[in-house]
Amino acid sequence: MLTEFVIALAWCLVILAWVQGTGITLYGAFFSKACEADQELPVLLRIFFQQVLGLTAFIGVLALLAIGHEMTREALWLLFGISGLAGGVACWRRMKVNTLRVELVSLRPASDIFLLVSVFVILMLRAFQAPGHWDDVSYHLPLARLFVEHQGLAVSEHLRFPYFPANMQLLFSAGLLLSGDVLAQMLATLPVFITLIGLAGVAHWLLGSSAWGYIAGVLYITLDPVRQTLGFAYVDNGLALFCTAALIGVAVWLRLGMQGNRWLIFSGLVAGVAGGIKLLGLVFAAVLSLAILAASRKWRAPWVFGLMCAAVAGGWYLRSYLLSGDPVHPIGGPVFGFHLWSLEDLVSQQGEQSRHGVPKHWYNFFAAFSHAHLQVVWVALAAIVFAPRLPRPVVMLWAVLVMFCLFWFSVSQVNRYLIPALPVACFLAVTFALELWRTTGWPALLTHRLPVRGALLGTMVAWVGVASVTVFLAVGWTRQPSIQAQLNAQPAYLLSKKADDVAAQFGPQMMNVGFENAHYFYKGQLLGDWFGKNRFTDYAVYQDGGWRMRPAQEVLARMQKNGVNLLLIHSGSFAFDAADYGEHFELLLNAGPGYLYAKKPSSN
Repeated sequence: MLTEFVIALAWCLVILAWVQGTGITLYGAFFSKACEADQELPVLLRIFFQQVLGLTAFIGVLALLAIGHEMTREALWLLFGISGLAGGVACWRRMKVNTLRVELVSLRPASDIFLLVSVFVILMLRAFQAPGHWDDVSYHLPLARLFVEHQGLAVSEHLRFPYFPANMQLLFSAGLLLSGDVLAQMLATLPVFITLIGLAGVAHWLLGSSAWGYIAGVLYITLDPVRQTLGFAYVDNGLALFCTAALIGVAVWLRLGMQGNRWLIFSGLVAGVAGGIKLLGLVFAAVLSLAILAASRKWRAPWVFGLMCAAVAGGWYLRSYLLSGDPVHPIGGPVFGFHLWSLEDLVSQQGEQSRHGVPKHWYNFFAAFSHAHLQVVWVALAAIVFAPRLPRPVVMLWAVLVMFCLFWFSVSQVNRYLIPALPVACFLAVTFALELWRTTGWPALLTHRLPVRGALLGTMVAWVGVASVTVFLAVGWTRQPSIQAQLNAQPAYLLSKKADDVAAQFGPQMMNVGFENAHYFYKGQLLGDWFGKNRFTDYAVYQDGGWRMRPAQEVLARMQKNGVNLLLIHSGSFAFDAADYGEHFELLLNAGPGYLYAKKPSSN
C-alpha cells in the first residue's frame, strides 16, 4: 500500500518539477522584456503563473502525442529524460557565470514553503484512494483509458459524451501510463494545489499579505463542490485553475494600465485550455471578454483575448464537428443535427438540469447559493460595499463573479458548475472580511493588546498546528483499508470483475441498466446509458412512480439483436421480476443492489 503511494507520488513530483522548470522558461521568455511592474509581482504569484504555463505546455505535449498516436510510456520517459538533461546543462552553464538564481529560495517568510509543502502532502494523501465517486469511473477515467489503449485520441460512442473536449483526460492518461489510478487522481488534484498558490500570490499582490490568500484557500477546499470530489479523477479542479489564471492575468493587465498584449495573450491562452477541458470554460471566457471590453472600452483588447482562446480551444470543437457534425455535441443538435443523441435525449437532459436548485425567479437569486451550500458567494458579493477603497482589479474580479453567477443561476444550478468562479469568490469573501476588519479598527486593537513577540509565537503555533494535522491525516490514511479492499466494497467493481472472468465464455459486451459507474471497472465493452446508444428506456419503462425492467423475453430479444449475452441490472433504480429473469438468464453474481446475468444457452 505504501509502495504504491510512494511510486505515484514520485512520478507526481517528476511531473511537477517538469511543469515548474518549463514554466520558468516560458515565463522568462514571454515576460523578460516586459515592464518593470511585471517583475515586481510577488514571488508566489509569479510561481503560480509559471506552473500554469508549465501545465499548459505539458497538456500541449500530450495532445501532440495523442494526435500522432505516440502517447506511450516510453515517449513520456524520453520527454522527462531529455528535459532533465537540458535543465541540468542550463543550470551548469549558469553556475559557470554565477548567474543561476533559484526563485523558490527567495520565498519569504520560510513559513510559505512549510505551509505549501504541508498542503501538497495533504492533497496527495487525499488522492490515495480507490476510484469510484461516480463521474470519474463512468466517464473521465474510461475516456483516459481509451486514449491509453489507442496510444492517442479515440472515440467510444458508448460513453455519454464521446466528443467532449478532453484536456484533463489527457493528464489522466499520463497518470495511467506512468503508474495507475492513484497517479491519475493525483494529477486531478494537483490543480487545487496550484490554485492555492495563486490565491496566496494574488492576496499578497492586492491585499498586502499572502496570509489572506491561505485563508481563502482553506475556504476553497472546504466548499462542497471541491471537497466532495477532492482526490478523485474529476476535471472540475483543472477547469477552476485555468479560469482563475485567466482572470488573474486580466487583473494584472488592468493593474498595469492595460498596456501591451502580453497579459491578454496569456489569459487567452489559459482560457483556451479551460475551454478545452469543458464547454463551461468557454462560457467563463465569454464573461471575461465582456469584462475586458468594459474595462478597455475598445474592441481590440477582447479580440486579442478571444482569438487566442479560440486558437487554443478550437481544435477540440473542430474534432467534434468533423466526427459528429456538431461542434458542441450534443448541445448543438437542434442547429447542426442530431448524432447519437435524439431531441428527446436533449430535452430530458435539460429537464434533469433544471431540477437542480431553486425556481429561477430573481427573488430567489441569493437563496440559490444557500441551496447549493455556497453561502461564501454572499460574502463575496458583499465586498462591493467597499468599492471606493478597493483596487480596480478587485472590482473587476467582482464584476466577473456577478456575471458568471447570473449565468449559473439562469441556466443550471448544479453546485459544481459554479466552480470556475469559486476561487475568486473565496478571495473576495476574504477581501470583504479584511476591509471590514480595517473599518472597525480591529487591527489597532489587536496590535495594542498583543505584543510583537506574542504574534510571532502565534504564527509558530499555527504552523505547528498545520504540521500536526498533516501528520495526523497521514497516520489515519496509512490505517485506512487498502485500495483493493475499498474496491471490493463497491458492487460495480465486484460485478465487473466477475463479468471480466466470464467474458471469454459469453463475449466482451455487457448491457448495463443503472450501472454507468461500471464503465471503468469493466475491461470489455459496457453498453447502456440514459442517452445515446442502447438507452435504458429501451430496456425499462416508467410506471407507478418508478422505473421497472421490461419482461425478460423482451429484454433478451433486444440483447440478441445486439449480440450481447451479459446483463447487469441495478435493482435499486430498476425493479424487476427475479423469477421471470431466472427463466431466461443465469444469475452469475448478486452484489448489493446489482445482479449480473448471462443468457442461458437454451434461451432463444
